[in-house]
Amino acid sequence: CKLLPSFRGMLDIGASYGWYIKSATNLMDPRAPKIALEANPEVAACLGRSMAGLPGVRVLNVAATDRARKVRFYCATGSGLSSAVRAVGVPISVQGLPVDEIWPVDHPLDFVKCDVEGGELDVLRGARWIRKTYEPIWMLEFDEWFLTEAGVDPAEVADEVSDLLCWWRSD
Repeated sequence: CKLLPSFRGMLDIGASYGWYIKSATNLMDPRAPKIALEANPEVAACLGRSMAGLPGVRVLNVAATDRARKVRFYCATGSGLSSAVRAVGVPISVQGLPVDEIWPVDHPLDFVKCDVEGGELDVLRGARWIRKTYEPIWMLEFDEWFLTEAGVDPAEVADEVSDLLCWWRSD
């Protein structure tokens, strides 16, 4: 919360019901872009309604991916652990876009929150230009079990973020 007032742009990947984007809206400059990505259409619709009219906020019903494509997205029932890479619920088709194609190139990006339940490697690969150009702070949650379940070696994620200044915490 101490950093948010200085941020010129924020991206919330896997926004769910919007706790982080709401906090950002309360603390950041109203003109600063704040984009929330949520792949689950029902959750995205709810998020859109709850964020309607908030300054600088845009809600997109897309999955962050490594390239533009249709994605099979699994909507989990009874939990917030839906996933684009783990078969954890009812499969639907959603639009997948790389972060590099989502963020407006004429606005600095200072903060990215990413919580995508095993899809982190695709998100990071689709954000290489953003990472290099703006060097935003990333708050990236990943679970080794979810990565393994998705067929991703956790070392691949570590290699992909080797260019970032990271603080690792493992539980």
